Amino acid sequence: METEDIMLIASELGELIKENDTVKEFFRLQGLFENDRKSQELLTTLIQVGAELSEKGARGEEIKLEEKAEYRFLEEEMEKNELVKEFILAQKNYFRLLKDIQEAMRNQLKY
Repeated sequence: METEDIMLIASELGELIKENDTVKEFFRLQGLFENDRKSQELLTTLIQVGAELSEKGARGEEIKLEEKAEYRFLEEEMEKNELVKEFILAQKNYFRLLKDIQEAMRNQLKY
């Protein structure tokens, strides 16, 4: 099979994937998320603070009570933000689908 044939089939697969409900939901929520500055800032801050605390813990540094409280506060705020929760879930489902598709293709490459 020629490379052009494979690329044509890959393009067709992309069209099929685009019609999947998981993919549609991810892109719908991604659009909403991109237009919600407050949700973006909340998620970004939560990720940054979580990474900083993880790094401190990995280095054996003491994590101050205020830092823990800030992280808990951000988690609580995220729990109140339906868009962030829905976006994170949709993102997980979307990436899981892509991983499963990649795995299915990889399994076909085994001789």
